Order: sequence, then C-alpha cells, then structure tokens
Amino acid sequence: MHFGIFVEERRRETSEATAFQEALELGEAADAWGLDGVWLGEIHFNPTRS
Repeated sequence: MHFGIFVEERRRETSEATAFQEALELGEAADAWGLDGVWLGEIHFNPTRS
C-alpha cells in the first residue's frame, strides 16, 4: 500500500509565490515523513482561480 497527500497549490488568501513555496515545503516534509507521493491539483476553466 502507498500513502501520499493531495495539495491544491493555489489558495485565495495567499500569493502565488507563497502558495508554491508552501507546496514545495510540504513536498519536502512528505518525503521526510516517508510518504510515497505528493499530488498537486490543477484548476482549469475557473476564471477566479486559474
């Protein structure tokens, strides 16, 4: 069995730079925790989020 996390990298309350930095830090933490994968969600066709 494999374990991982799913992350939506863009959040309204943060800037793009902050959101990506936090996603990268979370990916590094997931690796340190021994998780098998990190998935980043993409948001298409939503003008307020893409």
